[in-house]
Amino acid sequence: MAMAMEFAGCGIRVNSVLPGFIETRFHRRFSTPGRRKKVAAQTPLGRNGTADDVAKAILFLASEAAGFITGEYIAVNGGLYMRA
Repeated sequence: MAMAMEFAGCGIRVNSVLPGFIETRFHRRFSTPGRRKKVAAQTPLGRNGTADDVAKAILFLASEAAGFITGEYIAVNGGLYMRA
């Protein structure tokens, strides 16, 4: 947020993406199939995320569609860590 405030006057937007459980080589190697299945079952959208899910959030933030957004984050986690 400090960077967003500092650079806003220069027309630079600062946002972030917080991935949740994303099906990657890391999880295929270090997470058991049971753990991956358990996390998917606990996720409101009923599945684990993909790299494509994260990429789409990043593309949105980099686009003009997000031109009036700064100092924010998008949690790409299928609702697993919903905030009130």
